[in-house]
Amino acid sequence: MFDSYANTVIRWRWLIILLTLLLVGLAGKGMKQLTLTSDYRAFFSEQNPQLEAFERLQNTYTKSDNILIVLAPKDHKVFTRETLAVVEQLTEDAWQIPYNLRVDSLSNFQRTRGVEDDLIVKDLYTNGAELLDSELEAVKQVALNEPLLVKRLVSEAGDVTAVNVTINVPDDNPRNQITEAVAYARHLAENIRETHPHLNVYLTGTVMMNNAFPEAAKSDVRQLIPFMFLVVIGALWLMLRTVSGVITTVLVIVF
Repeated sequence: MFDSYANTVIRWRWLIILLTLLLVGLAGKGMKQLTLTSDYRAFFSEQNPQLEAFERLQNTYTKSDNILIVLAPKDHKVFTRETLAVVEQLTEDAWQIPYNLRVDSLSNFQRTRGVEDDLIVKDLYTNGAELLDSELEAVKQVALNEPLLVKRLVSEAGDVTAVNVTINVPDDNPRNQITEAVAYARHLAENIRETHPHLNVYLTGTVMMNNAFPEAAKSDVRQLIPFMFLVVIGALWLMLRTVSGVITTVLVIVF
């Protein structure tokens, strides 16, 4: 029975090859509709209750997607003139990141103090590079005892701080807009690494995560797929031992 089947396949091999290519082409017709998305909503159905609740929250208030620029001094000391000056400058520069709504950091944290009958609200500090030792200690004490800052924009040990940029990407073309925002944030991070080598700089947040999905897919297309074809061609040669067989099978895979 197997011999009869094999003989039939060999006898009508060209017709079978053409029909196979035709069927594969028809099956792969829908691949032109495949796209890369940077929207995490793609992982949920439209009827997902958690997603629906999240959408209602964002429609009521606003989007809360973010880019978090983390600064980790190599000496593990955030509250120094040099580092606080970098935080202050980065806070100002981060306003230039496309589609941002607000920037939060140690430098622009609104500290409220009561003086007699008045309430004074001002930035936690200004001119970080010129702070006196007593002022540095005051900034440190306020920051490390402020629940809105500790574990949010500064670590409990005072060895890591961050600048948080809230991003509101319009829905008309989110992939390109997210890429634009990420590119600018990476430019800021690289500039800090070059001008302030005492700092380690890291980027995280939902916008960075969303951008990672299409980036990883593009990286796989450039690196893993060519390697996969080499492995497939090598395996086919070991099994078929004919150039025509290898070429035909590869054509089927490509189509």
